[in-house]
Amino acid sequence: MLKTLLSLLTTATIVAVASAAEADLPRPPRDQESGKFLYQEVVTVEGIGAAELYSRAKAWLATAYRSAQDVIQLDDAAAGRLIARGNFGVTYYMSEAWVRHTLTIEVKDGRFRYNLTDFVFDNGHWSAPLEEEKKFTGQKKKLFTQVMAQSGSTIADQKGAMSKASPVGTDEW
Repeated sequence: MLKTLLSLLTTATIVAVASAAEADLPRPPRDQESGKFLYQEVVTVEGIGAAELYSRAKAWLATAYRSAQDVIQLDDAAAGRLIARGNFGVTYYMSEAWVRHTLTIEVKDGRFRYNLTDFVFDNGHWSAPLEEEKKFTGQKKKLFTQVMAQSGSTIADQKGAMSKASPVGTDEW
């Protein structure tokens, strides 16, 4: 009886510790409606028209991704909308892997909005959306930390590029 009670107490403690560790796990922000991980923000760029912001976004995509032609899935200048599908490298169990993502950039006069979402892990052997967290045993914290760092870097780079005059079509060279 005492062994059974100790066994139950030990099991309950392990479950409680594991649950607490899971709750403290760093995660990308989640969209309340879809449940997907989503980075989204409307950024104000005073005095800059939609056409110029569109040009800046397209120029940034061309330099931020190896082949803009391969990653741009939608290029609608009239609507001020670009959709790109790209990836960034991560390490998972000491092996190289990638996280695919979708980046949508929409522009209007004086502002732009980005949505960075649809994160899918791919190591060449199997792939899964990051929201399916149970598939990422052991290295989840490290993986999510890398995804958050890469996403933050991508967003910061984009914001910086969108705040500078577009190099496309200028005579200053």
